[in-house]
Amino acid sequence: MVDTVKRSSKEELGIEVVNPTFIGNYETFTKFRHYITHLFASKHKSGKIKLDFQSSRVILVDPNRIPNHTVPIQKLMIKDALKNKIYAR
Repeated sequence: MVDTVKRSSKEELGIEVVNPTFIGNYETFTKFRHYITHLFASKHKSGKIKLDFQSSRVILVDPNRIPNHTVPIQKLMIKDALKNKIYAR
């Protein structure tokens, strides 16, 4: 999966990453869908994040001060990464 993280980061985000580290698997159920996320943390090597139809902006936040409007499953993922000290600075 490490190669997939590197490839999809380049293709979908326009950035090159190094040292992808597995954090966990997450499932979310909605009325219409079942989402499965394989979460990795990695370090940015080069490039600038490109936006597409799914995103209108990118913001960087202090991981200890996550905005209140953040989706609950994303808050859990950030908490897990911080708990295990697996995150890029």
